[in-house]
This record gives sequence, C-alpha cells and structure tokens, in this order.
Amino acid sequence: RNRQGVAEAIAGRDLARVELETTIELQTSALAIAQARLDGATRQREVFESIIAPATDEQAVEANRLAELGEVNAILLLDAFVRQYEARLGLLEARLAEVKASSRLAELAGDAPSAIDLSNVKATKHRGPR
Repeated sequence: RNRQGVAEAIAGRDLARVELETTIELQTSALAIAQARLDGATRQREVFESIIAPATDEQAVEANRLAELGEVNAILLLDAFVRQYEARLGLLEARLAEVKASSRLAELAGDAPSAIDLSNVKATKHRGPR
C-alpha cells in the first residue's frame, strides 16, 4: 500500500515537471516571437520616419514650388499630396504596430500595463510642409 502511494506521488511529480517544462518552453517561444515582432515593427517605423516620409514631403514641397513658379500640374500636385498622406498614414500604422508589439511583449513578460516601457517608441521629429 505504501509503495503504491510512493509510486503515485513520483508519477504526479514527474507529470508536474513535464507540464512546467512545456509551459516554460511555450512562454519562451511566445516571448521570442513577440520580441521579433517588436523589432520588425520598430524597423518599419524607422524606415517610414527616415526615408519614406521625408521623400514624400520633399516631393510635395517640389510640387508646391513648381506651382508657385506658375507650372501648375494638377495631376502632379494630387499625386504628391496622396503619396504624402499615404506615407503619414503608414507611419501612424507603423507606430501603432510598434506600440501593440511592445504591449504584447510586456504582457508576456508579466509587466503591468502601467509599467510598460515604451522608451523604444520614439516620437517623430519629422514635420512635413504645412
């Protein structure tokens, strides 16, 4: 009778260990995926901030300059402003994806929502033409 109790206790302990190891592996995998998503979202935002948005703003400035010189091309102006709008929208979407990824990473790491570190999410210094 005592042997059966010991055997059941050992089996229960082994089962608990396997469940814990599985949980740790799943959590570690989820953290790695969340970190990769955050890294990707951050890179995407950085590309929008440093390359795409400035290029579309420059295109809009050039279209405005040509219009001021009397070379009004409505299609060129419209295209420039549509591209500028799309770039700004893309930047906002990239920032949102970055914040969501950061929030998910913090959630998986066990951080309380009020303690989420968003220091890696930078406010843009980019201010297009007005």
